[in-house]
Amino acid sequence: MNLMKRDRILMVAVAVLIFINLLLVAFIWMRPLFFLRKNLPQERAQRYFDEQLHLTEDQKHTLRELRQDHFRKKNNLERQLMIRRRELMDEVFSANPDSVHMGRLREEITAIQAQLENLMIDNIMQMKKQVSPEQQQYMKRMFGRMMRGPKESFNHEREGQGNEERCMPPKPDRPGRAPQRRGNS
Repeated sequence: MNLMKRDRILMVAVAVLIFINLLLVAFIWMRPLFFLRKNLPQERAQRYFDEQLHLTEDQKHTLRELRQDHFRKKNNLERQLMIRRRELMDEVFSANPDSVHMGRLREEITAIQAQLENLMIDNIMQMKKQVSPEQQQYMKRMFGRMMRGPKESFNHEREGQGNEERCMPPKPDRPGRAPQRRGNS
């Protein structure tokens, strides 16, 4: 009887080990899919960009390399920015906040934000060099819309200052509600 109990425990242990090994193999095999999903929005944006600008294969390759380099640098700067912001919040909520140290941290945060802005402009300038003048015009409208946002794009168009592309009109007021007025009430 003792032998039978020991065999049963051994069989359960072997079954558990096999199950764990199968999970490990599945994780190792499926891991690349998880990393691809992480970059899906960037890839979708890249495909949209490629299609809208009607890029050649050489342009696609060059712009993809520029984009990867840009995001690598951008992610590094954003990581630094997050660290500095945490340090600033830690200092703000410390028992004896040091205003000189907080000032230095604010200056570092501002410097990193400026680096991020410069990085974006440099990236756009590098991209601009890779495309034709016609593609540059579309790129200008595309980046302009991204930077202003849809609401501002529509307002500039209505005033005759915007680009030639279509923008979404403002959402209509909900039925049963009085139209909301902006400004002084």
